[in-house]
Amino acid sequence: DELQLLRYSRIQAKVGAALKVDAAACVALCEQWLVVGLASGEVLVVDTHGLELARWRPHGRPVNSISVDTAGQYIATCSDDGNVSIRKAPATTDTRDDTGGSPSNETLETISYHQALNCISLDPSYGTKRDKVFIAGGRAGQLVLNKKNWFGQKDEVLHESEGAITAIAWLNSLVAWSNDRGVKIMDTETLERITFVERPAGAQDAPGCRCQLFWETETSLLIGWAGVVQLLEVCEVPRAGGGGGGGGSEGTRRCAQISHVW
Repeated sequence: DELQLLRYSRIQAKVGAALKVDAAACVALCEQWLVVGLASGEVLVVDTHGLELARWRPHGRPVNSISVDTAGQYIATCSDDGNVSIRKAPATTDTRDDTGGSPSNETLETISYHQALNCISLDPSYGTKRDKVFIAGGRAGQLVLNKKNWFGQKDEVLHESEGAITAIAWLNSLVAWSNDRGVKIMDTETLERITFVERPAGAQDAPGCRCQLFWETETSLLIGWAGVVQLLEVCEVPRAGGGGGGGGSEGTRRCAQISHVW
């Protein structure tokens, strides 16, 4: 296949200055800004020109994961300190204050867990739903769904006891996560298990190179295991007995299969 060439430009300004005294641990990109989680536990948000929009320190250890809801209204982070931190996204460059950043008094919500956390994913509709939901996972091997509403806040363990949770990807109702054994997909509305993809035999995690998950479309999941990339396709098939229920249309169920490996 023909090699695809990409055009890029370097982001300087505040990002360059921050990385002279700290190290980037993880990043998340939105249409209007970039979120950088630093090894110091600080979070930096800059626009596409590198101008600082916000900076805060929610963690005492390196930031391991960043999640932004689809509307770009909320930012969540997690860390080895066992905390999930959630706050509203900063204003754009057109509405910044005179100091060059967003106001520092934004409400910061912190939820503490008794485990080092590797990954966090906000409900894609977190900013628009009344019930505020996120899913987090860590070294203790528990995948935890947290739901907050008018009646309080509650944790539900969706999965456990198969090794550390290393990555989470959530799109619409489907959430995928990885652990030591492989990748699983669940429908968060029905709690129906869709599939399990075993970890490739030849894919061993290099230091600092854990499994990566990305929903390319509503039914296509990219899975990266070290030097192996898999494309997983979710589809509907007839349900045994023709009964309804589950996550698919009446008389069908959802399943998934690997369509490409490279």
